[in-house]
Amino acid sequence: MTIKITNCTIINSGTGVHLEGDNVDVEIKGLRTINNKKDIYANVGKSSSIIIEDLSS
Repeated sequence: MTIKITNCTIINSGTGVHLEGDNVDVEIKGLRTINNKKDIYANVGKSSSIIIEDLSS
């Protein structure tokens, strides 16, 4: 299963996007982060696929 995050804004969060696991398939496009402690945290296995495009803070 692929998770898609598109055109969203995350404000005043501890961690904006938290990814963890062995088979993580994520596509992030157009993510805007404002005043987060961590914008993105990832602890994923080798078989995972993460695509990040157009990240701004």
